[in-house]
Amino acid sequence: MMKLSCKVPRRVEIALSGGPDSTAALYFFKNSGRDVSAAFFHHGTETSEKSYLYVAHMCKQLDVPLRTAKITHDNSSHQNLEAFWRNERYKFFEGAECPVITGHHLDDAVEWWIFSSLHGEGKLIPRVRDMFLRPFLLCRKEQLVEFCDKNNANYWEDKTNFLIDRPRVLIRNKMIYDCLKINPGLHKVIKKKYLKEIEDERKSR
Repeated sequence: MMKLSCKVPRRVEIALSGGPDSTAALYFFKNSGRDVSAAFFHHGTETSEKSYLYVAHMCKQLDVPLRTAKITHDNSSHQNLEAFWRNERYKFFEGAECPVITGHHLDDAVEWWIFSSLHGEGKLIPRVRDMFLRPFLLCRKEQLVEFCDKNNANYWEDKTNFLIDRPRVLIRNKMIYDCLKINPGLHKVIKKKYLKEIEDERKSR
């Protein structure tokens, strides 16, 4: 049983990449009887093209409307590539006509906490930000993978997620193991922060 970190309305759009996180979100909320659509942003790479073909096939099988867009200009702002892609992706998602669900989970939250701590202050990924909802921040990635397996929800794993050429991916594939040696309960620590945040919001109503 997956406990959600925020309320989710009846009509939502899933930010779909084809990976286990967003695939679990698509199946979970479609199975809940909600009015679900999906959105995919093409980064203009060969890997993104493979993801798009997979996502398009998935949505066709599930009869889920799919909204798409593709990068059409160069990184003129000279941001690092990951930040450039993220900004362009969110600009596209902001064009949705309903709240957008992303597949961020507790493992992502721990990575972000470590990353932001190294830059001066540990931060939580917001459970809700404007029109974006992140309902799986109390769940480990393994729970989402297990959900996909139990529901025959096939997903596509982007191999670039296993490289170490970007800061967040370096934390995910190398640093996290040393951090967990120092504090094996790190995921519980971050989860408690979210639960306290949720409880404080409940009390303030």
